[in-house]
Amino acid sequence: MHHLVPRAKGGRLGPTTKLCTTCHRQLHAMFSETTLAQELYSINLLRANPLVSSYLKWVRKQKGSASFPARRANDRR
Repeated sequence: MHHLVPRAKGGRLGPTTKLCTTCHRQLHAMFSETTLAQELYSINLLRANPLVSSYLKWVRKQKGSASFPARRANDRR
């Protein structure tokens, strides 16, 4: 489960969504909790983000196991 507003930023009782473990790890590797809380606090905002949509496009092309190592972005916001 992914808290759309991170628990550390006041989202403990807020809305959540189901994400696979790999996507959840990658999401937190790409963005800081502040960015997730202030800019990416809904599914629609996450999907519209260019980094997330690029990652999802890449994941959909992968064959076999759905488990990939999370890679921290060099320009993590």
